[in-house]
Amino acid sequence: MSVHLVSNSKISYIAVYFMRFAPEEWKRELKELFSVDDARSLGALLWQLNAAAVDERYGKGEHRLFNPHGYRYLEPAFAPTAMPSYKVMMEWLYQVEGSEASEHRLVEMIKQCAFDTAFEIIARTQDYREARVV
Repeated sequence: MSVHLVSNSKISYIAVYFMRFAPEEWKRELKELFSVDDARSLGALLWQLNAAAVDERYGKGEHRLFNPHGYRYLEPAFAPTAMPSYKVMMEWLYQVEGSEASEHRLVEMIKQCAFDTAFEIIARTQDYREARVV
């Protein structure tokens, strides 16, 4: 499995989407446990977990080869929507899966957010609305 750092813009996109749609109790938990209270600080934590997964796979400090400048929050040009948010959440999850970072509480939250987003996407389709159970 090849591990890389997800881009700053994609991590920022995930962070904005999550802060907009995540349950309030998750946001409270993030604030209490990790001092995360906005998209900028959430993005930094997402990046740290991704960097830790890269370092675990390739060696300490190797994440700097992918992004020597570290995380920089980039405000999305438009409000994140379900389909692209799901896509980048799955990319990020793939990068941290199997590492020690995958045990982090935030990973569990992002997985649930991705699941909820996938259901939202599916529920909007005509196939779903017209599906009949025999």
